[in-house]
Amino acid sequence: MIQTDLSSFSYKKGSLLPWCKRCGAEHFYRDGKNKKGIQKYECRRCGYRFVWTCDLPRYNVFSEVISFAVEVYTSTGLAGSLRGIAKLVSKAFGIKISYEGVRQWVLKSQKEISR
Repeated sequence: MIQTDLSSFSYKKGSLLPWCKRCGAEHFYRDGKNKKGIQKYECRRCGYRFVWTCDLPRYNVFSEVISFAVEVYTSTGLAGSLRGIAKLVSKAFGIKISYEGVRQWVLKSQKEISR
């Protein structure tokens, strides 16, 4: 079963651990870096080589993080501050996000909903 959710989230390291995009294995070798300097991996099980990227194009975070932030904002309404939500996301996922990023996600999600 290939994982596509936050089940591989490492609370010790505070980051998502890579898994093979072909077979779903979590055991891999580091396989150098590509021309842009991004780490490449090779699966120990099937030998597939891949670059670990986010599930959304042109984003540096996973969709679960964005949906969590937008859900917290909509559930608290205007009472929740963007800085508070950014701190909450930082504590929950171990990644640093600016309040401006949260604001952009909220605006983009509101545009999508209004369509």
